[in-house]
Amino acid sequence: MERKIGHIDNELVQGDLPSKPIFFIMGVARSGTTLLSQFLAENTNLCYPNNILSRFYFSPMLGSMISQILIDFDHLGEFQTEKDQKYSSRLGKTSGLNAPHEFWYYWRKFFKISEDQKLLSSDVQGFTHGLKKIQLAHDAPLFMKGMIMNWNIPFLYKNIDNCFFIFIKRDICFNTQSILESRQEFYGDYGEWYSFKNPEFKKLEKLSAVEQVYNQVFLTNKSISEGLNKIPNNNYFEISYESFCQSPQKIIDFVTNICGSDLAKSDTDSVEFENKNFWKISQKIKNQIVSYHNSFTEY
Repeated sequence: MERKIGHIDNELVQGDLPSKPIFFIMGVARSGTTLLSQFLAENTNLCYPNNILSRFYFSPMLGSMISQILIDFDHLGEFQTEKDQKYSSRLGKTSGLNAPHEFWYYWRKFFKISEDQKLLSSDVQGFTHGLKKIQLAHDAPLFMKGMIMNWNIPFLYKNIDNCFFIFIKRDICFNTQSILESRQEFYGDYGEWYSFKNPEFKKLEKLSAVEQVYNQVFLTNKSISEGLNKIPNNNYFEISYESFCQSPQKIIDFVTNICGSDLAKSDTDSVEFENKNFWKISQKIKNQIVSYHNSFTEY
């Protein structure tokens, strides 16, 4: 498919490409990044890679135009199937034509990253060129998940103009529980690694499942914070999952302040989400998490 129609983008794009803000959502797996993405998709006029566009990661302008035909110009609602699924997901995967997609295929097309998160090669120009095509199609700033580059934030800031970061961080014990549950759901085994591997992965392999995941959360958050500390304060916004659930409007305020216009589709002052920080895992594993947390020293 890429070989057959990938060239069409060059014929569709005419004139200069925009340079509107790009917002990257950063965080550990199971920290609220999908919910945050869904909130922005539902309540702002920002554009983003949706489930349609994900199938055209090699031709973002064409994918954006097809998305518009099926969604923006669907005045009779013939393709609207996701009305009741706007805040549902399974392991980061959303349902519905217009629901936000992780877009990892697109990222991996332009960035080659080793297992220990070293950036081996990059095509930043090609990467940003494609994102600007999406912005051109929608005439709007863009947001997307960026966790694949949790360990390379200063590189993104240095090489991509007008980029910003939103870092969501969850209580470490409940984040640990959620990743353990994801391991079990995805692999049927608490011992299998889930999500991106830390640079310290080889050392963490020797630990128990609970200790692995706790350190995965701790070290990833630490790397993100260290990366953000190397860029200007105005270029990132940090929010806890718990605070986001209580008052997601704070994200709208940050985005609006950057873009210089009100991008909100509706009043979100009264919007709240259920905080899912409650124990669901077995009492045995809960006790292991709490015990490790209480005695934790950095590995």
